[in-house]
Amino acid sequence: MAALPEHARMPGLAAGANARDPDSDSLRLAALWPALLLVALGLPGLVLGTLMTGAVPGQYLILTAPWRSPAQILDMVWRADGGIAGFGALPGTAVAMAGRPDFAAALRAQGAWLVLPSPTLLGCGALKRKDQP
Repeated sequence: MAALPEHARMPGLAAGANARDPDSDSLRLAALWPALLLVALGLPGLVLGTLMTGAVPGQYLILTAPWRSPAQILDMVWRADGGIAGFGALPGTAVAMAGRPDFAAALRAQGAWLVLPSPTLLGCGALKRKDQP
């Protein structure tokens, strides 16, 4: 087999060498930094922006253990004198409503991990019902 002429060889590689250029790896990592920075700052910013919008009075976003079933979450909310407005797409999340001012504390006493005032812009966090488009 004939060797490739000099102009057809890959730059940076000597004839017959299989070694990689160590500078190319660092250049690839350097190219990722802007994207990683956007993800690191953008995602928490989006979450904070959503949670800091005006809250719906009497509605709460609930985060419980992901292994809890919707029936267990419903029972927990009912025992805290509230009702369920909807279940989230992630396991252990729901939107509850209650009129009592200490509902968040009562729900935490029932085992909820986190109870926040429900933001007005929940977006795509709710499950779609099969009978709706």
